[in-house]
Amino acid sequence: MNCETRSFSELVTAARRLCVPGQRHLLGIAGAPGAGKSTLAARLVAELNESLSESFDESLGELRGVQLDANPNGKPSACQGIQSNAKLGKRAVLLPMDGYHLSNRVLEAKQLRNQKGSPATFDATGYAEMLRRLKAQQPGDGSVYAPVYHRELEEAIAAEIEVTGDIELVISEGNYLLAQSEPWSQVAQFFTEIWYLELDDATRMSRLVKRHIEFGKDPEFARQWAYGSDQRNADFIASTKYLATRIITLID
Repeated sequence: MNCETRSFSELVTAARRLCVPGQRHLLGIAGAPGAGKSTLAARLVAELNESLSESFDESLGELRGVQLDANPNGKPSACQGIQSNAKLGKRAVLLPMDGYHLSNRVLEAKQLRNQKGSPATFDATGYAEMLRRLKAQQPGDGSVYAPVYHRELEEAIAAEIEVTGDIELVISEGNYLLAQSEPWSQVAQFFTEIWYLELDDATRMSRLVKRHIEFGKDPEFARQWAYGSDQRNADFIASTKYLATRIITLID
């Protein structure tokens, strides 16, 4: 599969096609550590939600102008319907795979602490089950809650992400979305599309070392970890990219 060079606006357009009222789609973004998955996913979610809010404001203004005479003392009923669909200004939500890191206590008990970030150090079955629940969720269903990983704590905290039934698109980013080893092989089936994000190694490694230092690692340790554990994981992840819906290099 050829690598596509795409602008952010082109990717927004592609993601927006998966935002269908009354439906639920999941978009995955895979790639090596430091490739920019988290940043791209967060930007996409923010842009999709901002465009929904702008569309809501425009539609509300038009309906008020048309229907105000028919209901001079209150908001027109049609406006109420639009507000119900966009009550929080959200059509998309971000679900990082990192929320399914095993706790440090579990990693220590399994003697895996020095491999943190490798496939064995995540609750892949729990992540797949969350994706299944989100894929099946429908408008009117109760909220589903998911965990968030905090780098400053090096731990995940449960139930920080709320996904309501009217969300149209869940964007989930992570290293191992395309992995075929068990239990990771359960994951890919729940995504409508999975994009693989490429980045040149020099830039990616520079980002990784800087990130580790920013979160308290000694510079030499940060470099050793980036070129050791992180790179081993990156090599494995790269071996799965042929399974992606598309392989992308972002130009802005």
